[in-house]
Amino acid sequence: ESIVLLLFSADYLNAVPVMEVFTIFLVRECLDFGVLLRVANRTMAFFHSSVLSLTIHGLGLLLLVPVLGIVGAAVALVLMRVWSGFYLGSRVAKIYSVRARDLLPLPQIGRVSLAAGLAALVLVIPTPEGLWRWPFVLGSSAVFCGIFWGLVLLLRVPEARDILTTLRRLV
Repeated sequence: ESIVLLLFSADYLNAVPVMEVFTIFLVRECLDFGVLLRVANRTMAFFHSSVLSLTIHGLGLLLLVPVLGIVGAAVALVLMRVWSGFYLGSRVAKIYSVRARDLLPLPQIGRVSLAAGLAALVLVIPTPEGLWRWPFVLGSSAVFCGIFWGLVLLLRVPEARDILTTLRRLV
């Protein structure tokens, strides 16, 4: 709610439940299996996924919107995209002969999530009103980034070290 109040106004507080459901959608969108399927020239999986996704979404809308309203529509969308992710991920795992746990390195994902969650604690500090509001928001965002980067390096996330190595070469 505080993010909605900060960025918009109290007029948008009714949108908070939809935004909460939608955050799951955003997590799913971070997992893109399409490139791997295109490289293997296995694009028929997109067709199968689309047909079944449309079915799931349509049923979800029919069943959830009458009960939950706009939140039901958001839940139906999330269910469709999550299912699509599982399906496309299973196709990628089969095509490349990879186990699901190797496809998504959960320990590394967990470390990044832990770092983000701990760094996000900085963002719960009450935001002042008036003239200092936006400088405070920008400052706390910079502190979040610093804490996050420090934590992913401390937690030994390989991609963070790779990025740091690349940046050092550029500078």
